[in-house]
Amino acid sequence: MRGNRLVDPGEYDRQASDADGLTLAVRNMGTEGGAKKPGKGGESAWKLRMRRSDEAQGILILGDTGSGKSQIIHHFLEQIAQRESETAVIYDPAREFVKSHYRPERGDVILNPLDKRSPFWSPVFERKYRTDYQLLAEVFFPGRNAERIQKAGAFFLNASRDIFARMLEFEPTPTQLVEWLADEEAIDRMCAKTELANYIAPKAPNQRGGVLGSLATLGKTMRLLPQAKECESIFSLTEWVSNRHGWIFLTSVEEAEEQLSPLYAAYLDLLMRRLMSIDDAWGRQHPVKLIVDGVHSLTCLPTLERVLTEGRKFGVNTILATQNKHQIDDRYGRNAASTMLSSPPYKIVLRCNEPDSAEWLSRLLGTATASVGGQEFDSINYSSYVGRRPLVSKEEISNLPDLSGYLKYGGMVVPFCFEFMAQGEVAAGFVPRHEFSSVKNLEAADQLKAGNRSLELVGFEDLLEDLGISQGCAPIEQSGEAESKFEFEWPFNDSEETI
Repeated sequence: MRGNRLVDPGEYDRQASDADGLTLAVRNMGTEGGAKKPGKGGESAWKLRMRRSDEAQGILILGDTGSGKSQIIHHFLEQIAQRESETAVIYDPAREFVKSHYRPERGDVILNPLDKRSPFWSPVFERKYRTDYQLLAEVFFPGRNAERIQKAGAFFLNASRDIFARMLEFEPTPTQLVEWLADEEAIDRMCAKTELANYIAPKAPNQRGGVLGSLATLGKTMRLLPQAKECESIFSLTEWVSNRHGWIFLTSVEEAEEQLSPLYAAYLDLLMRRLMSIDDAWGRQHPVKLIVDGVHSLTCLPTLERVLTEGRKFGVNTILATQNKHQIDDRYGRNAASTMLSSPPYKIVLRCNEPDSAEWLSRLLGTATASVGGQEFDSINYSSYVGRRPLVSKEEISNLPDLSGYLKYGGMVVPFCFEFMAQGEVAAGFVPRHEFSSVKNLEAADQLKAGNRSLELVGFEDLLEDLGISQGCAPIEQSGEAESKFEFEWPFNDSEETI
């Protein structure tokens, strides 16, 4: 028999006895009635060890919600924390890992503009050279690969990038940047007498509207960034890459996840570009684990494919978790997705119910080939033929229980199960910033500025403070907790308004 082969955890443990990387404590996956079942409690426990040199090339975890991806990442984070001179960047939209692994005394940072603990950040903090303005524009306006972008889309993408880079030359604060992104006259002034004016020429209204609309969309995300006075410290991703002090957690909240996703994609893409531009020898001595749980939920990360194939050279080690292949296809295109998912030498396959992805995972785990003897019809002559069969069928993958799966490394495929381990909490998952206590009010503020005077508001006083008009407000009538009227000076024109 040739090809890939199924080996039990004990045999894998013996063959990888010299491995010095991350480990996963598992038990053997037994069989019962033809279906895969977790091993019994009395069975021996084994450690699936990874070679650190291969671990540095990446780990891929695929499985449905609830199949055990987060549990595996928890186990890995506990081990990474014990290593000297190794740091971690964790995309944690569900705030699961920050609760158990956030250590302020280690220098950890939470990047979430809605979280009170998040430091002040501005795009201008990331400038090292004049050419970085264009780099920053590229991370905030990420492109797709060639197979997914059309000529018209490329025009609007490049126009938005060039104008945004022009804005950054004036080194604005996030608040100023938000104002400019929504101000056509300000954009016209900055582009006047430059080649950029052609992008937004009034004589081409459709073209102008498309570019300005793209810039305004970014403003919706940027306006979530807090002001410096609201934060206790400042932070630069570029500076962090140089000193690598503490871990970085990128967390979210359900109500604002869609708005925050482009910001986090920009953070991660910028971070990867910086990590891949340092001295490679120093980078390998100070490796960074880039852990992205739910990579499919982010907008396209253009640098991710390069990091997966070349990151080891610079000490950038990835652990990616996603639900199925189709989600990566949708973000990056079929060709790029195939490269990204095949690059990591360690692949962990958990339950996947999506039929096409389950079939793809079955092929990923491989087939076994064997020479099989056959007898011809005359019962005298014999011949042999080569038979192929999948090591693990798509049905077996679809029917896996929680906390059960397969580790693929080289030609070995290891069926295993592991136990659920409750994680203690050492920090709050989210500490709301007072000014952003209601995300609905941020959207309401935009509508008020646009002239809408009939809105359902949550915490009207907070909205007024978000708008910068909290002083001088006095209630003129109150008919219950949910219904209040206020009188104040409207900051967007010269008239008084009552809402």
